Amino acid sequence: MATTNGLSTPLSLVRFLNVLKTIPNKDSTTKETVGTGNGVQTTFWLDNLGVIEGTYTLYYGSAETTTTTLTETTHYTLDLDNSKIVLTSAGVTLLSTNNMYAVYKYNSLELLNADLLEALNSAENKLLSRTDQTFTNSTLLAYREISNEGIKGHYNPYQKVFDLYYSPIVKIHTTVNGAYTTGGTSITLTDSSLFPANGTIYIGGNKVTYTANAANVLTVPAATPSIATGATVRAEVIEISMEPEGSATDYAVLDPDTEYEIDYNHGRIKILANAYWGEISAEDRIYPSNYLIRTTYMQAWHEPDKNPEIPDEIEWVVNAMAARKLMGAVVAKATAAGLNDFNPSLMEVDKEAIQEVLNEYSNLNVGTSMYNKQSLS
Repeated sequence: MATTNGLSTPLSLVRFLNVLKTIPNKDSTTKETVGTGNGVQTTFWLDNLGVIEGTYTLYYGSAETTTTTLTETTHYTLDLDNSKIVLTSAGVTLLSTNNMYAVYKYNSLELLNADLLEALNSAENKLLSRTDQTFTNSTLLAYREISNEGIKGHYNPYQKVFDLYYSPIVKIHTTVNGAYTTGGTSITLTDSSLFPANGTIYIGGNKVTYTANAANVLTVPAATPSIATGATVRAEVIEISMEPEGSATDYAVLDPDTEYEIDYNHGRIKILANAYWGEISAEDRIYPSNYLIRTTYMQAWHEPDKNPEIPDEIEWVVNAMAARKLMGAVVAKATAAGLNDFNPSLMEVDKEAIQEVLNEYSNLNVGTSMYNKQSLS
């Protein structure tokens, strides 16, 4: 299994520790011969412990040069804790009396894949906690989805700029490809590839929650208002409520560019005059002055004006913190094994270098009031 947040992998950590080994390798260019079947035997063993997930392939054949791939789960299972292979009945039939061969990567310290994952997940959690940031890419699409974040407005009609709680914001723009009529349960977009599997977004003046995303088609509630083809689609929804104090809150969805502008790089919105102009009083102030803004958006780190990607520095920090967590076990195993290609100094990663990266990617938020991460700009 991969790490929880996908910021590194056991293979990346093993490379960081400089203990990666492979079968085949520079000394032996042939596959490892695991054993020979007899039409009955189900259990076999790889020669090495510390096999890394996603790096192994098993084969069968009469000779190493003429082999056919076995399929995991269908033909076998591999226990990464002890390098034990168990064939299914289909696998036993395929292997028959042929040889079984293997290619794989492992670590020379025999650290278990489960231990590597535990250290990496712990490091990822610490990184995310310290930076208060989200890291993902266009494959994972694991954005932080912020629902209905509230911001208190103010009466001055000429300074409607607010900072959102998290930044930067994910920019996803597309259009509706084909008209949608109320009662249907699917809306087709021109391109839905950057939207996550589910979420709440802006479509043609509406706040729409969808439950599935496949092949540019979003699954939506049948009660969704009718939407014209070519309508604007955004990953963020900005709403405003201007009811007098004591009245029930009633939010209206704002239209992008005409009623609000958004700075995706800095997580900042500007409410334009069109959103509230009819509420300007003779005293040149908003009435009521205690209006509210509500925002729903997707957040992940990205370079200015680019799609989210996981920086190389972030993977390095995760590996460095995981290595420190494994320090005792790694040094002890290397010493016991008498390894001369392992450098213990790798475990003493400069704490200042780690902290420097954490500081670089941290959300800097100030203030102690209810506005703290939503301060006026």
